[in-house]
Amino acid sequence: MGIALPVAFLEAAAPGYLTGTDWDTLSEDWLDQALAYTAAPCNGVRGPLTRIRPRPAGTAAGPGCRLADYLDQHGRRARRAVIPPAEFWDAAARFASLSELPAVAKAAETRGLLRDAARIRKHAAARGNAMAALHLVRALHDLHPADHHPARWVAAHAALDDPAIVIFLLHELQQVGADEQAAALAARAAAHAALGHPGAVAWLLDALRRAGADEHAALLLARDPAGHAALGDPGAVARLLGILRLTHQAGAAEQVTALLARDPGGHAALGDPGAVAWLLDELRRAGAQEQAAVLAARAARHAAVGDPGAVARLLYELPQAGAQEQAAVLVARDPAGHAALGDLYAVGHLLAALQRAGAQEQAAVLAARAAGHAAVDDPYAVTDLLGMLQRAGADEQAAVLAARAAGHAALDYRDAATRLLDELRRAGAEEQVSILIDRLPAAGLFDLFREQDCHQVIYQFGREPDGTPAPSWGWDDLN
Repeated sequence: MGIALPVAFLEAAAPGYLTGTDWDTLSEDWLDQALAYTAAPCNGVRGPLTRIRPRPAGTAAGPGCRLADYLDQHGRRARRAVIPPAEFWDAAARFASLSELPAVAKAAETRGLLRDAARIRKHAAARGNAMAALHLVRALHDLHPADHHPARWVAAHAALDDPAIVIFLLHELQQVGADEQAAALAARAAAHAALGHPGAVAWLLDALRRAGADEHAALLLARDPAGHAALGDPGAVARLLGILRLTHQAGAAEQVTALLARDPGGHAALGDPGAVAWLLDELRRAGAQEQAAVLAARAARHAAVGDPGAVARLLYELPQAGAQEQAAVLVARDPAGHAALGDLYAVGHLLAALQRAGAQEQAAVLAARAAGHAAVDDPYAVTDLLGMLQRAGADEQAAVLAARAAGHAALDYRDAATRLLDELRRAGAEEQVSILIDRLPAAGLFDLFREQDCHQVIYQFGREPDGTPAPSWGWDDLN
């Protein structure tokens, strides 16, 4: 639980820590006396448990108390193995905040208190936490597979604020064989789920369509999700537009028209070029060429260029939408010089995209930056980038990257080392091949090869399992 412990929680939990005799001898004002006693300063520091005075502009929460930091730290060590009494879990279920209940339920579950964990999750689900409802269905199905009462309760009470979580819950109900309850939840979601997030609504609509719940899908469409959808997230809008185009329900075509009439291309945020490219593709497929052109122009001039994978996707999509001039504008903004180098796979995709766009100078800049400065700890990613550099004709940059990778690439896995060695050989980097092979015994890989595939070591790496050079042999040796 958080710092502020509700006084009502303390009052309800405290009896569980007292013997019957202790409890019977308490005075009527025991709680006030206890809080006054624990609030008294001790040795120059605040008392063990002190009341929290709400700020004038704070929320109107009930009275709470704060456990002293030193006791909190000590208790986490000294009482780590002590399981709180039943009264504690009862009080937590009743008085912990909604944000605290999942952690309290998990704490009960890890201590083997499955009933308490389920009860706390039921409280959380009843107060609007749909994820708690999901965990509740899973846990109780594991205990009582034939009992659908939990599924029936969840279908009737689960919160519908987040359609994405509702989808997971629908799937879970179907997985445990609660088809009737899944249908009931689908009906509630179609009639009452929030419509503001277009991506989540798209997931829900698609889930209903795939489940054959055509009636519920039609009900959801009748509620005008296109008119309620927020337009700022281009990826979410693209997902909704795509699902609407694929849904052959009555009203889907009208929803496509309504969504396009709100000009999603003109309202889309440009922070994620990959999501912008997705929306650009969906607008083009929906026949909204003018909107696609407007979005292409905006994205070319203003989209962020730091994410190489996202920029690569946008560079691919712009010509597909007939926006070659906008692709040139985007290239002129120097994405090669601004691209982050942390994801070598994405860097490779941007390199290929720049070459497709005819931006050879930009491709050369990116190749030089990646070869000289990108991290080489991931041998899989380095192998892919080496291949792309060679295909791009950037042999000099490939040699630089090969030299760095041979000396510094992580060699945690046999397959990674094999792939990197293969790529170095294809690049003709024999010196780097030798350097990398010399690193294999120290990495413990020869022991692994001896156990799994000694022939791989001898014939592909040219070494015996102990790291010494393998004897050379030829055709005449086969006689």
